Amino acid sequence: MTSLRPPLRRCALPALILSLLAACGEGGTGSPDSTHASSLAPRSMANPVATASAEASLAASTPARNEAGDQGGHPAIITADEASQPSTAARNALKAHRPGHRHDRLAQNLGSPTTRVLGSKVQPGDTISPAECALVYKAPTPSPLILGKDPLLATQWHLYNDGSLPGTKAGEDLHLNGIWRWGRGEGVRVAVVDDGLDVIHEDLVENVVPGASHNYGPYNHGNDLPLPCRAGQTHGTAVGGLIAARDFNGTGLSGVAPRASLVGYNPLATGAAADVLDALTRDLKHNHIYNNSWGQSNWGHFQHANPSISAWQALLAQGLREGRNGRGAIYVFAAGNGGTFGDFSNYESGVSTMGTVGVCATNSLGKRASYSEPGSNLLVCAPSGDFPQPGQQTPAQLGAPSTGLQNTYSTDFSGTSAAAPMVSGVVALMLQANPRLTWRDVRLVLARSARKVDPDHKGWTHWRGLNYNHEYGFGVVDAEAAVTMARRWNSVGGSDQQKKCGPYRVELNQPIAQAAIPATGLGMNQAPEGGIQHAIPVPADCDIRHIEHTYVKMSVLDATKDEEAFDAGSLQMTLTAPSGQVATLALPHLCFESPEGGAYPKPTPCTGLGSFTFGVTRFLDQPARMQKNDQWTLSVVDRNTQPTARPARLRYWELTLYGR
Repeated sequence: MTSLRPPLRRCALPALILSLLAACGEGGTGSPDSTHASSLAPRSMANPVATASAEASLAASTPARNEAGDQGGHPAIITADEASQPSTAARNALKAHRPGHRHDRLAQNLGSPTTRVLGSKVQPGDTISPAECALVYKAPTPSPLILGKDPLLATQWHLYNDGSLPGTKAGEDLHLNGIWRWGRGEGVRVAVVDDGLDVIHEDLVENVVPGASHNYGPYNHGNDLPLPCRAGQTHGTAVGGLIAARDFNGTGLSGVAPRASLVGYNPLATGAAADVLDALTRDLKHNHIYNNSWGQSNWGHFQHANPSISAWQALLAQGLREGRNGRGAIYVFAAGNGGTFGDFSNYESGVSTMGTVGVCATNSLGKRASYSEPGSNLLVCAPSGDFPQPGQQTPAQLGAPSTGLQNTYSTDFSGTSAAAPMVSGVVALMLQANPRLTWRDVRLVLARSARKVDPDHKGWTHWRGLNYNHEYGFGVVDAEAAVTMARRWNSVGGSDQQKKCGPYRVELNQPIAQAAIPATGLGMNQAPEGGIQHAIPVPADCDIRHIEHTYVKMSVLDATKDEEAFDAGSLQMTLTAPSGQVATLALPHLCFESPEGGAYPKPTPCTGLGSFTFGVTRFLDQPARMQKNDQWTLSVVDRNTQPTARPARLRYWELTLYGR
């Protein structure tokens, strides 16, 4: 073997460099303990290539540049004049809209919206932007709302996809169907943890909780107006619109849970680790869901959550334990946009922390979006945009329309940043249908009700009613099935009723043998031969019959030194359960330096396995022990067979199981 370059990497074209970088997440390097914003990046993806027709794609615009100069990551903004009318494609879609269309049924039996007053003590029309803010906001003047169908609703293919919009496939949507008859998220509160939230936007203000948001930003720090102060800070507002843009107000569009309550936290405005940690546990008594459409820009490196895995796990455990009066806060996380560069969501341990809902993305044709990161920590996917795929007759690149700054609207918000708030919206509908659901219940319902997508994909496995694929998790979120199941669900209890087995730890200090990649390739559902095969037997006193989360902690160092002198990107690692099911933890891949100024990222040795924790969702509902097998087997092979490669050794590995 002479190369470790996966085929995906070779598909990257120089003309798409900037767009590919955007798809992998923005930002700089930053150590795991970094307190700078560069280590935290929104997980949106702007459409990288102009299609033949703007009317066909609904999204023909050049991605905006963020402050660092990178392209992408922000939706295309409609100007104020355009905002009053749908785009040409939207108008065409509206012309084709027929009475009795499912959108009409979704909009039935809606009550009159009630105007809310912002918590800040300002008069209508007063300027509320600080002097240092590049954007000027004025308090909205109350005016009678015109009831009626949202004009952009027909373009929201992720809500209902009948295949009439170019580049879409009928049925590839959230399957809302008729579930709004059970409610539209009333009484459920969602915190948007992001770069900002336009809390006075005409399509959001009705759902914003007065005085409950918090501004971490450098301007007017500590007040309840997390308003973006730069034109590029559109991310959080787009996220909020996908969750809970107000329905049937004759304005804009509709969120997945259009009557849910919103609060905005903007720790990404500073990127300080302390702000991020504070936001994730702020107002646990009242917030039900925390949407996190951001993550670290790890570029293939094995990276712990910011600031550290122990602090991160403790913080989220607090939210699971104390949130929603003991039922647990729901933490929804975008799983990452580095798939085009061969990234695995497993490599960032923050998304793998117990209790998180890791969300991947599918495109408008029902396939994995090219940027969406595979992983054994994924729970469910949701529809989002994609790059045009080579050889496809249709582009499959439509993003999701959503809200922009200052009463504007975006046409192409995508990436796992867009997929995550769709799942948050569905969870809001679930919690309204059954407020007694615990955080454990929510994850189980999402997994069991998920829709198997791309059925011909060879990566699907089956275990007693559950399907799993490293590229799709348990499938695409199905709102109708999830709400229906939630209404009759018998709770498994909260954190205080969850069982724990382990940690079981073994010290090895064993060299990792090298072996070439087999001619058949590296499947994600099979353990490698050769290398290290080490099993940990689970004792008989572990009575977990249904696993909910698995932690694998390990330390891999240079074979001759107590340091990471080897390239961790050459390792293939899997964990095999007593059931025989396999979770892939890592595959051979390249790592990159964080690009600067839009430059192409340079390859660099992969780091971070000196001590790293993998979180695995793949074994959900499987037993800790089988009747004839109690062993969990870790397999590690070094796929770099070049004579100059530095060998590695597995110092120790540790297994911890949680479940019921």
